[in-house]
Amino acid sequence: MKLISPDSLYHRPSGNLPEEVFSLRPLYEFLLKKKSGDKVITRKIYSSLIHEIERRPELKSHIEPAIFQHDSLILEMIYTITSNIVHATENDLWGLALPVSIDSFYGTDRIARLVVNKQNNICNLQEQEESPYDNRRMAFMYATVLEKVYHYQLKLCKSLVLKIPNVESKVSEYYEVNIDTTFLDVFSRENLPSLDLSKLREFTSDEEILAFLIAEIPLSTFRFEGFTILTLTDVTERHALSTIRNSILTMDEESREVCERDIKSALHTLANTSSLEFGLIPLVMLNGKPVFDFGELTKTLVSNSLSKNDVLLEEEVHRFMLKPEPLFIPHVSVVRHQDASLFLRTVLQNSDLESYALVPLFSNKQLVGAIEITSREKNVLTTDLMQKLDAAFPLLSQLLKYAVEAIQNRISSVVSEKFTAIQSAVSWKFREAAWTYLSKNRSEQARIEIEPVLFKQLYPLYGAIDVRNSSIERNTALKLDLNYQLGLLSDTLTLLKKDIGLSILDEVNYRIEKWLFTRDSNSAEEHKVSQYLEAEVVPFLKNVSAQHPDSEEAINAYLEATDPITGRAYQHRRELEKSMQMITQAISLYLDLMNLEMQKAYPCYFDKFRTDGIEYDIYIGQSLRPDMPFDLMYLRNLRFMQLSSMAGIYKQLHSMLPQMPHQLQTTQLIYVNSDPIDISFRMDEKRFDVEGGYNIRYQIIKKRIDKVHVRGTGERLTQPGTIAIVYSRNADVQEYVSYVEYLRDSQILEGEIEYLDMEELQGVDGLKALRVRIKVEDQKNPDE
Repeated sequence: MKLISPDSLYHRPSGNLPEEVFSLRPLYEFLLKKKSGDKVITRKIYSSLIHEIERRPELKSHIEPAIFQHDSLILEMIYTITSNIVHATENDLWGLALPVSIDSFYGTDRIARLVVNKQNNICNLQEQEESPYDNRRMAFMYATVLEKVYHYQLKLCKSLVLKIPNVESKVSEYYEVNIDTTFLDVFSRENLPSLDLSKLREFTSDEEILAFLIAEIPLSTFRFEGFTILTLTDVTERHALSTIRNSILTMDEESREVCERDIKSALHTLANTSSLEFGLIPLVMLNGKPVFDFGELTKTLVSNSLSKNDVLLEEEVHRFMLKPEPLFIPHVSVVRHQDASLFLRTVLQNSDLESYALVPLFSNKQLVGAIEITSREKNVLTTDLMQKLDAAFPLLSQLLKYAVEAIQNRISSVVSEKFTAIQSAVSWKFREAAWTYLSKNRSEQARIEIEPVLFKQLYPLYGAIDVRNSSIERNTALKLDLNYQLGLLSDTLTLLKKDIGLSILDEVNYRIEKWLFTRDSNSAEEHKVSQYLEAEVVPFLKNVSAQHPDSEEAINAYLEATDPITGRAYQHRRELEKSMQMITQAISLYLDLMNLEMQKAYPCYFDKFRTDGIEYDIYIGQSLRPDMPFDLMYLRNLRFMQLSSMAGIYKQLHSMLPQMPHQLQTTQLIYVNSDPIDISFRMDEKRFDVEGGYNIRYQIIKKRIDKVHVRGTGERLTQPGTIAIVYSRNADVQEYVSYVEYLRDSQILEGEIEYLDMEELQGVDGLKALRVRIKVEDQKNPDE
């Protein structure tokens, strides 16, 4: 036991707080009452303490803790009569404290170590308290006033939780403080304020009660006289687990980073060391393969090695799934073959870790992932420490379960938004069908199939933006790349012949040069050459390199040049594909923005799909929104938006030509179908399709008009820089002519309208077209 510090070092309360008087008078009066009724031995102890206080009368008045600096016998006697002598030890967290500031001035060695740091400075307990400390301390004082003055028992807050930094472990420890007010008296310094105690029962929360008391009876009107007894209980483990639990319950996308940081901090607290790193690995499988990197909490040695050892990592995950057992390697430097797999041994030996552990986590006996625990310091990660962390594993299992579900839900959400046909304009119909299905199957024994999702009498709009001569462009790029590759291979074989003298090289080179100069320029022949180079030449060269090390430099140069991602032999194809991606991405983004604008006027169904460009269907009509009256004005609005968007898309693509590694042109096509059609959802393909024999004509025309020719000319209808509008009824012409004239006056279109007849298509006749040119600014030479 020891006197912790003279009173000059203590934080003295100020502000709207009670007057504080440290005195042994309440203790003295208590002893006088108790000494006559207790056992003989107890009476003797009480009498001895009473004698010591009476020997020093000043102790019954206002004193300071420093008065006991040279004689703490009385304080030791107080400890004896107020503690459990049988179980009391110096490791107990027991202390005497001032009435208001709750500063411990005398206590066991252990509580002294908590309060006084190595520089012999006081760590005031109130400064270590977590928010909201002031409210809880205020609640304690008001509860004491109600009990001592108004004789009303109300448990607002009789205990506090203190956060005290541990200098050695560099983490915080948490202690619950029980405050015994047996030797504390409360007096009113003025006339006792009146208080309607019945109102306290009207409030539903401690916060409301506290606000009422603060307003009615200021604490400054009271005097707290005596002292309190503090008993601290180590609740570090409970607090850490509570932090993890609360973080799991409150975690969402906005608070994810804060919650992840709190969970890591809680794990350090639980382990009582900051020298560990934790990483959680959710078991998320995408198309049969594990996926990682979901946030800061999942940054692990395993996930960081994914890009370098993806094949080995997949093997490791599958092995772990088949036999999920804890792995503990206390000394990485001496890891044995039987201690870890090839993947982990490779990763660990290339790291700076001293210890490593991987623990599987389960939820309802299902593997949901694992926790990785690592240390860069020796003798930190031990079996005893692992046992401390055991208590957190069930909570972390629940966190991983939620994480896996959230990840899968996000994947489904993206798929639903980007790839499936279920859009907001039609989702209500699917919900109705699902409810009907559930209702019928609930009341009938036989299983009822889900009813078809059908929309009738919808007006369709079709559009297509296509890359001009895309097949020719691909064949040309392939030919140019193959010519380079064949020439390089011929040079490589000639060089090898000089160095190693294999006769078979002459035969291979003969075939290569023959293809280089005499092969037919068609896709089938080009494919045949590509197959031979990949299936025959590459293994042959690798075998030569293995047998003749001197040839390795020349062969490696050829293999690097034929790498699909970086090699010169794929340059034209890469440039072509990059340009086509630029085009389709720009079109897709433009159409998505257009769709947002379309939905503002009247709900419509919009479906786009990628070819060498983008094709799309738009459907609008009353059955899409039965509760919202439909008018043909909305159809005309869509037709005008479609026409103007075709011009806008081409203008944007034209402006992108200087950025394209391979400049490509696009054609723009619109098909006008005057009559409404029916569409239904095809469960097998998860998409909408036309319904009924007559409506199929719409699909046939869409598939055949993209390469149709103008009658009697041999010229393709679709041309770069123009918009072709295909129709079958003259009644539709005037509507589009008015749109064209407006856009022409707005400097979006230019030139005269072409009225064209189209050649007959199989199964379709009577089609006609308008064609109009898009006004664009000439591209300047970037070198000018």
